[in-house]
Amino acid sequence: MKRKINDENSTDKTISEKVHNGPEVSNGTSAKLLCSNDAALSVDDQSTNFRSTAELEAQAQVNVLKNSPLLMKDVNAFLALLKKQLRVIPEASCEDAVATAVRLAKEFDVQQYFEMLVCLVPSNGKFIFAPPNSLWLTGSFPLELNVNPNLTVDIAVEVPKATFEEGSLNTYSYHLKMLLFLLLIASKLRTSKFVKQLNLEFFHDDPRKLIIVLHPKGDLDGRCIFHLIAYPEEGTFQLEKFAPSVHHLNAERFLKAFGEDINGTNLSSHFYNQSVARDVVMMKIFNYLEDEENFPKNARAGVQLLRLWIRRRELDQGYGCVSCTFLSLFVCYLVKERRIQSHWTAWDVFKAAIFAFSNIELENNPVTLCQSENGLTLLNEFKSAFPIVFTDPTGYANVCAHWHASTWRMLKHEALLARQMIENADSELFTRLCLQPVPFAEKFDIYFTINLPKSMQNEVWKNAQLRCRLIDMYGLTSEAIWKDVYDCMWTALGDRVLLIGKSLVQYENKMTNNYANFEKALTFGILIESGRKCDFLIRGPAANLPEAVNFRRFWGDKSQMRKFKSYGICEAVLFDRSNVRSIFGDIVYYVLNRHIKISRKRVISSDISEESCLALPGGYRFVEKQLRLSLHTAMAKVEKCLQLLTDMPFQICELTKMGSIFSDLEVYYPVPVDVQYNKLSLPIINGCFVPEATAKVPPWCPSCEMMMIIDIKCRHLNSLSELRIIKTGCCIQVSEQLRKRFKLLCQPIEKAILIFTNGYVFRLHVSFKSEEFFLKNLAEEKKNHPAELEAESMIRWKQALFNQFEVYVLLRLQFESFSTTVRLAKRWVANKMLSGHFSDEAVELIIASLFLTPQPFAESRHHLIGFLRFLRLLSTFPWSSEPLIVNFNNLLTDEEILELKQQWKIIRPTLPPFCLLTPDDHSGARWTRAGPSSIVADYIIRRAAFDLSILQNHGLSTSTLRKIMHSGKQVFDVVILLNRKRILQPTVAPVEEENAADNGKANAAYNLKALPVVDFSPVEFYVRQLKENYGQFGLFFWNRLFSSHFVGVLWNNRFRKIIQHQKDQQKIQATVCTDEIIKGFYALGYDLVKRIVVQ
Repeated sequence: MKRKINDENSTDKTISEKVHNGPEVSNGTSAKLLCSNDAALSVDDQSTNFRSTAELEAQAQVNVLKNSPLLMKDVNAFLALLKKQLRVIPEASCEDAVATAVRLAKEFDVQQYFEMLVCLVPSNGKFIFAPPNSLWLTGSFPLELNVNPNLTVDIAVEVPKATFEEGSLNTYSYHLKMLLFLLLIASKLRTSKFVKQLNLEFFHDDPRKLIIVLHPKGDLDGRCIFHLIAYPEEGTFQLEKFAPSVHHLNAERFLKAFGEDINGTNLSSHFYNQSVARDVVMMKIFNYLEDEENFPKNARAGVQLLRLWIRRRELDQGYGCVSCTFLSLFVCYLVKERRIQSHWTAWDVFKAAIFAFSNIELENNPVTLCQSENGLTLLNEFKSAFPIVFTDPTGYANVCAHWHASTWRMLKHEALLARQMIENADSELFTRLCLQPVPFAEKFDIYFTINLPKSMQNEVWKNAQLRCRLIDMYGLTSEAIWKDVYDCMWTALGDRVLLIGKSLVQYENKMTNNYANFEKALTFGILIESGRKCDFLIRGPAANLPEAVNFRRFWGDKSQMRKFKSYGICEAVLFDRSNVRSIFGDIVYYVLNRHIKISRKRVISSDISEESCLALPGGYRFVEKQLRLSLHTAMAKVEKCLQLLTDMPFQICELTKMGSIFSDLEVYYPVPVDVQYNKLSLPIINGCFVPEATAKVPPWCPSCEMMMIIDIKCRHLNSLSELRIIKTGCCIQVSEQLRKRFKLLCQPIEKAILIFTNGYVFRLHVSFKSEEFFLKNLAEEKKNHPAELEAESMIRWKQALFNQFEVYVLLRLQFESFSTTVRLAKRWVANKMLSGHFSDEAVELIIASLFLTPQPFAESRHHLIGFLRFLRLLSTFPWSSEPLIVNFNNLLTDEEILELKQQWKIIRPTLPPFCLLTPDDHSGARWTRAGPSSIVADYIIRRAAFDLSILQNHGLSTSTLRKIMHSGKQVFDVVILLNRKRILQPTVAPVEEENAADNGKANAAYNLKALPVVDFSPVEFYVRQLKENYGQFGLFFWNRLFSSHFVGVLWNNRFRKIIQHQKDQQKIQATVCTDEIIKGFYALGYDLVKRIVVQ
């Protein structure tokens, strides 16, 4: 089974152990990469067939993404039209341009942004508009780095030097002049014949800047979109002005713009400087990348794969994203250091970059592409100003300027996961790396969302450090406070967590005319270390160490001195252990309130407890612990009684547990049958209570399955009937002994015994030691005979029960959230009225596949994230063309899986829609043969996709979970409403704590006169009759968990056409042609059916 990637015992067989140090920089640090030439080549030399397959798929993907010559010709023709159109724009003075811009800002829905800049810019700012000097293709399109089917073509528009006067870099003067320039251009282009649509949007990773988004007419319509990005003419600004030590912001003007009257001085403007510097060096970087000596063709193809990989992980869009520029320059750095060779394929380049990401430490070792001494010297300044530093060839632009340390750690984490997948390559390697989505909502275990009302910005002003950061980040509250939130979380949670990351905000979709209120929330996720979530004690440093002062300052009143064995007296924080599941959230709430001044009511957590996810409506509390103890006490009694049965003609060799109840995969634990059962005055037939038509309906009791293996040899048996007779005799013998010696309430049935004790009913199956050998021989002797099929069915049933039960117990012990994820998924299936269509065993197998092969994700440690992945797998897996592989204990090798897939494709037309291939079931149809059908499978896929979108768009909260768990009636053609008084409810409903089963109760408390109703639901029986009699007309849906008060009916396509035909011919309502069927529904339901509604 797959383990987490940071296992200390894992070995890297494909990377050379040699360490190659990068070039020395002036501050004594170097960029260390553990991926030398030999290392990267060794990866290629040791490639398996699957790596070769991935390489072929990667090359095919690169070929698909290549720009066609016709497209290049059309784009160049469009560029020529743009140049011709912009040449005729007349010059404008400052007064005319500003007056025009006021009108245009309102027309292009950027009025508030424009007014904000006017407030910030000094009144003596000058502006003279002149037509652009030139237009150039830039960005990913001319370099053939695009990854979108609908291309985005960047066009660099050179702004004349005359537009900028002295002081244009001070307090957003640059951005105001760029806005004026773009507004005048946009007004001219908007009426052009070759422009279909034009609007202004904010740059996807810098909300300070605007770009023109242009949709063309003609041949390019629908094929590409143009982004017009303005940049200053070369020589307009000296690059030295963008060094981190140079300041361009004035606090006083910025604060007055927000209604504050605080005297301020020039503040640090690291992020502001880089916002302008990126425009200044844009064409220099592009020219550097155009040079094939710096950026070879094969390296560009590798960057395309990297962009695909990054895009699937949602790291390439939003403030602080991993840009195409960074990926390209990083690969150029590897080329420069000879870690990428010119003869390598795109796949080799991709692997080299992934291994480099997983090894390099950019947090401590900055990297520069500048070779001058000044560029190396600037690294010291950049390192003090930014957490991550990677400077361009000029040395003045940090392409990671807007990154936080969390961005780099997320990238490194994804690289480690990718590296593990490459090393353990399988047939799905390329799909999982570059094609399968890895959304932010499924990467982490717990998510916290901090609501950011407008008043939050006023609170930030009170903190001098945050105020400076907020000014530099142009009022982005979430970005300004994220550094403090991130640092506090790491300090407080420590080794409880593996990774903390923030959702990247795409501001171009949020910032319109209501510019001041676009920030609504800050969302971050936490990946938890296995088994550490519920630790209630945080041990700090020894009380006499200097670090203890910082510890006390951080935790405040919660810090106490405690004595520890082997550590002496230490500072410590102890949380309330009465509810350990809430400790993690309590830590986060306390730290945010103490250090960031964010109250608990502003924070929403996705850490919904297991009880909340599985509880029934009505305020019941789920007392699972008591129920588990009660069940295992009853089971221990049955085991002890069976062990004491010695005076029988056979010996009981082994007694094993079976089924989802004992593997903790049943949604609800069964509740002991109460003694009140005796007071119902039910008639007793053959030792069992039988409900009457007019009597009060009792609850039915689910049986707990066990297997009793008896030492009886089957060599002398000749048929299955003889085997059944002997099994029945054994059941009668054991039942009589249990009743006689231990006064247990027992009832022998064919091949099993029902035993009632301590409020539970145990279904004890009987099996012989050599039974499987006998069945195999019988199947061989009875070829092409019904006995062969029956014998093989019995073998498969027994193997499945034993093998899967053992595996599920191991999975539950190995993965802490496996059990609850299965139970939550089963509850969803039942609440979607899919009982009888989608078996519990199929759900268990699908969840098992997510934990056995979690790639491209890390192992899920929270049941809600596992549930999200379950919905995504249901809705996105190519069920029609592939089986889902559930490789228990890695019994199937990669070669065997490929062979099984090929064989499966041959017999695919004869198989059900969902196929779950396991080492014991090579067809994948054992648990899905009976359902779902193709119609139901399509409904499941669409329903899973819809519910997944609700959880992702509205957040993981109790209200959204309750919303998707709702059983709706509107999707059905007919709704059969049932009489609630006649529905037998299962005894699995959560009970209140005072009514919970007591472990110490004697058996006398459950001394029933006869066996209760076992494993019988009248609703299930009614649905079965409906299927047998009217299955040719439609499908029937119900909820097995709560014996739902209605049954849904969906007419099949053939019958629906008949109804429509009658409506068209006779112009009558559809109910006329269904009257006889509805009468049949009433007749089968007898007093169970209350009313039938045709929708």
